[in-house]
Amino acid sequence: MAINPLDGPIPGENYTSDTKNYPWHRPPQFTSMNEAFEYIVEQIGEEDVSTSIMTMLEIGVPVSRLVDMLLTAGIGGGKFTVDYAILMAGPLSHVICLMARRMEIEVDLGVNKKRKAPTKAFFDALERSQNSDEAGQVGADIAGAMGLGGAPTSAPQEPVPAGPAPTGLMGASAAPPAGQEAPMPEEGMM
Repeated sequence: MAINPLDGPIPGENYTSDTKNYPWHRPPQFTSMNEAFEYIVEQIGEEDVSTSIMTMLEIGVPVSRLVDMLLTAGIGGGKFTVDYAILMAGPLSHVICLMARRMEIEVDLGVNKKRKAPTKAFFDALERSQNSDEAGQVGADIAGAMGLGGAPTSAPQEPVPAGPAPTGLMGASAAPPAGQEAPMPEEGMM
């Protein structure tokens, strides 16, 4: 079966489709910040949701990830805008921490990750990277010196063999093969 290279979406077709297919393409349900915050607090106050949240906190999920998950679900459901979600992140984190404190659960806020300041070892590794062909290993050394962990190591990858040359409209070469002239467009094509 031959593949028709012109059988695909028309460029810009997505701009002409119905833009109200998804909840986030429509105006949000809550247009007041207070209403949106009350909604999300009511949602996490339900017994099954709060039990799930406390369980996740007990196993070590950071509060920042829970807040991100809850707010992203609200945005995706068309409940409130991204702007409101950003503004509600801090207060929602505080509410979750208060719930955890009431249940006597230690929480990880997920924002206390301290990075080491650059040291002499960092600058030595940086200087080696500029004077060396072993950039991958030096990059891992720099990451280790900064306290970021080493770069993942993997076996060298084999080059991917080139497949057949594309044909059709999208496979047209910009330059003609050596020794040939570019064909001129026919009359009426322009």
